[in-house]
Amino acid sequence: MARLSSEGELLDYELPDYRYYPTKIFSSGMRDWARFRFLQTCERLKIPQDRWPKFKEAITLPPKGVHPKKIPSFIAPPMDLLRDSPSEWRKKAEAEFRKHCDEFLNRVDQDIKDLIASGILTKIDRPKNPASTNLRYEWAAKRYCYNEPYKKMATGEHTPEKIRKAVAAILAESEITE
Repeated sequence: MARLSSEGELLDYELPDYRYYPTKIFSSGMRDWARFRFLQTCERLKIPQDRWPKFKEAITLPPKGVHPKKIPSFIAPPMDLLRDSPSEWRKKAEAEFRKHCDEFLNRVDQDIKDLIASGILTKIDRPKNPASTNLRYEWAAKRYCYNEPYKKMATGEHTPEKIRKAVAAILAESEITE
């Protein structure tokens, strides 16, 4: 089983499902993550390592962890014991909490837009069907490592042309030449 020098077994490392990446920290963009997914696919498919692509540069992986944003405290409205019924107060408190959440999320959305506009963050294009990511990488690995014909990988749902485009996109993003 292949190893990452500092992270352990190749298949044990799970790439975080980020929506953005810090542009200046990962100067290679998504290339390294695509390369890493490609190598994981080769490992998962038990392709011999001598058929894997060789990279001159080390692969930079994202750190594990979270990047929290502090949420302002929410203070529930006071309950007037003489006038408010529990259900009336709940409705008022829930409405105020929804407003509080909406205001916070609007600020977060604007912060993200500002960080993207200034080049600090880059948006990660995500497929509409994340489950298909593994399949697309399997096509790319089979094509690169075994030169498997697109027609052989085709199914009723996936035409050779669709597979060719998916493989080309992965190889381009990974900067792997056939």
